[in-house]
Order: sequence, then C-alpha cells, then structure tokens
Amino acid sequence: MNGTFNFLIGFGKSRFGEGEDLEANILDIRANITPGITYFLNSKLALNANVGQLRYNRRRERLDIDSEPENLDQDYGVSFDLNTFSLGLQYFLRNGSD
Repeated sequence: MNGTFNFLIGFGKSRFGEGEDLEANILDIRANITPGITYFLNSKLALNANVGQLRYNRRRERLDIDSEPENLDQDYGVSFDLNTFSLGLQYFLRNGSD
C-alpha cells in the first residue's frame, strides 16, 4: 500500500470586460492524497495502481483596481470516481547495495 501526495500552486492573470480592460490576479492552490498499491515485478521494476482521492482546492481571484474586490472558492472532499484511477510502471534506481 502506498499514498501519493501532490501539491500544486499556480498563479496568473485573467482579462475580461468590454475591450478586456479589467484584469484579475489569480492564485490557485491544490493538494491531494491518492491511495494506491505497488507490486514489484523484480528489484527495479514495479507496477503501480492508484484509485480515489482526498483533495483540497482553493482559488482566489482579486481585481486589479483600487478597491480590490476578491472572489474566493474552496473545495474539499473524497472521491472514488473512475477518472481518479491511474496505472503506471516505475523503474527504481538503486546504488547496488541490494
């Protein structure tokens, strides 16, 4: 059994409005843990399968004007949807001290 932890952070700008004259600064933070199982085929090669997700997402948009209105979205939860399934092949580098 294993768990894969991912932490992602992103930022950027979005333009909107008539003539795209308004601009918003965006900050996006995501963290998730995906449980899985690893099966070693030999000492260097393994199959890895993950399904499910425990997640937290936060997105902040702030208008780039004097009053700086802010929009904040937060989402967290557990998902076992089919689109959370992944299957992979891993190759392990070892220092020769098997």
